[in-house]
Amino acid sequence: MTKSASFFMAVLLAAAGATFVAAAQTPIAVRYTATTDNVGMRDSIRVELFRWSTDQERQELLAAWNVAAPPAPTP
Repeated sequence: MTKSASFFMAVLLAAAGATFVAAAQTPIAVRYTATTDNVGMRDSIRVELFRWSTDQERQELLAAWNVAAPPAPTP
């Protein structure tokens, strides 16, 4: 796994952990449900949002996607 992919996974895991802790204390702001289609077995999924991101949090997430890869070593 590349360094930027590892960083992104760490950010996602931290956000998921923080969301799990906040879920016990915060009411759900919006809930979306869907059913899969065109797959072997139909299944339902549920997405629950507890709050919307702030502008600063959005900028930090976008910045994580824009991490430049180190230059390739010259032979």
